[in-house]
Amino acid sequence: MTATLPTALPTALPTALPGALPGTGAVTPAAPADAPTGAAPPGPVTVAAGSDWEVGGQFPAVAAAADGALVLRRAEARWALAGLAPGPAYTASVASTFASGAGFGILLGVARDAHGRIDGISVDVDPFEAGGGIVVRRWVGGHRHWRPLVVAPVPDPAALFGAHALDITVGPAAIVAVLDGTEVLRAPRPLAGGCDPLPGDRIGVHAWATTEVRVERLGVVAA
Repeated sequence: MTATLPTALPTALPTALPGALPGTGAVTPAAPADAPTGAAPPGPVTVAAGSDWEVGGQFPAVAAAADGALVLRRAEARWALAGLAPGPAYTASVASTFASGAGFGILLGVARDAHGRIDGISVDVDPFEAGGGIVVRRWVGGHRHWRPLVVAPVPDPAALFGAHALDITVGPAAIVAVLDGTEVLRAPRPLAGGCDPLPGDRIGVHAWATTEVRVERLGVVAA
């Protein structure tokens, strides 16, 4: 049986994250009332994607909510870039539900030209490549390169479906993916294939033609 996503996003989705700055999605830690003068500044700030997704690809079938949730339904190859540009080193945190299809991925280090074509890399949740795993691929001129840069197999590819938390850290020495608290990929840098340095600073989501996936939240913390 093929799982399907609802035809519309739930109306009960919150319109903003608690503590969010208007129009930014930035969540700032609350300062304690008794914080002493000269106390150390709060920890890293998580910035979450808002509703300003920039959609591209062929025949996109995309729905977005005000709180940044994104649904990619069955269509041709498509992608959506968040209104975030975290810089060269950061951790991207993704909460998603992968219902069906060939897979999806998180776009990193993306540059977009005047014709809407993107260059960069993606860290993909792919239940079929090399038996299923987490895969790093290069994007050139709006297309995924056919040869993966890195393939990290997982013991049970069927477990890639469903709801998961994926954290991807982009650092100067490696790109590391952690799925539900377990490290599943470590790609040393520089990456092969002329990918490094990454061409841009945008991040986003892409999905294959048969995929149905909902991204409940995409946020970044600068290193």
